[in-house]
Amino acid sequence: MINQTLTHYKKGLQLSDGGRELSGYTGYAGDCVARALSHLYYYDLHMHKTPDTMHFTDIEARAYCYKKAYDELALGMQSIGQPKSARNGVHKKVYEPIFKREGLVWNTCMFKGAKIRHRLENLPRGVSYILRLARHLVYAHDNVIYDTWDCSRKMVYGFWAFKKYKTHTKENNYEIG
Repeated sequence: MINQTLTHYKKGLQLSDGGRELSGYTGYAGDCVARALSHLYYYDLHMHKTPDTMHFTDIEARAYCYKKAYDELALGMQSIGQPKSARNGVHKKVYEPIFKREGLVWNTCMFKGAKIRHRLENLPRGVSYILRLARHLVYAHDNVIYDTWDCSRKMVYGFWAFKKYKTHTKENNYEIG
């Protein structure tokens, strides 16, 4: 089990279950979408506290954000005729509308004819985003991954961020578009 607080593992990685354990869930789960969304909600909660959430301790906030993300994704899965669960993966048609509603914009890292393997270190710094990797989603802030395992060597297909970025394929750097 992941410790209830974030555990520094190595540069660029913070081991975190997104509040899953604090929410009362146990055992292994392929809930990467719920973890990524809970980290986004947690970041948003700290940036925009409301009277309803100002009293939360850090532990309560993490549990609240995971439960909110998991429940919303599970209902979305049920609405498309799948089991009401976010434990074993979530369809793109469920999570994409949620990301868009939260103000995230899709930024692709794939280019026609490009042979560049985009990695986390090639992405913009000082930005919060949700990365779409090969069969995985993960939340990252300022090029630090928040996940239960080190997925930093996986190829990045694209990312959702609060801004649109113009990409430069040769230099692998980004600028606001």
